[in-house]
Amino acid sequence: MTETAETTETRHIITVEDDGPSRKKLIIEIPAEVVDEKIAGSIDTVAAEAEMPGFRKGRAPIRLVEKKFGELITREAKSELVTSAYSAAIEEHKLKVIGDPIAGDVAEHDLVRGQAFKFEIAVEVMPEFDVPSLEGIKVAKPPARGDRRAGRWRTQETPDQRGRSRTTRRARGRRLPHRPRHHDRRRRRVL
Repeated sequence: MTETAETTETRHIITVEDDGPSRKKLIIEIPAEVVDEKIAGSIDTVAAEAEMPGFRKGRAPIRLVEKKFGELITREAKSELVTSAYSAAIEEHKLKVIGDPIAGDVAEHDLVRGQAFKFEIAVEVMPEFDVPSLEGIKVAKPPARGDRRAGRWRTQETPDQRGRSRTTRRARGRRLPHRPRHHDRRRRRVL
């Protein structure tokens, strides 16, 4: 099953192909205009921070910045384009992705001005399956066995001598015999 769509806001051409029961292959093509805009934006970003001898910070000519930092600029632009296109593809096709994407041939292709950038990414997705109807299934419920003692006891919060609350078990309808604990000074043990 192949689905092709063109996103209007990012202008990417995205094709989704089945690559197994729980794997999809995304073929994404980014038009040349978008590539040129992203490279120009990356050049401006790098030029604003570039420190070159003979020029104040951020004031070096664009051609010198492009010549010195060309590889950094294209790598940054490529990374941003791939990330935004991948996110747009996942959102647009409502894919439930499991794990990280497997970048197929992204590293092999170079980002070139004036040319469209096309790459493939494989992703693992939640498998699709049909849940049968539970309407006609009958379940036998075994009778509950009760503990005779469980009904006689209840838990109650009671304050102790210091005002702290503590949980005690009392029999329903009657009090438990209370045996205070105290020190016998002669024997030095707790009774």
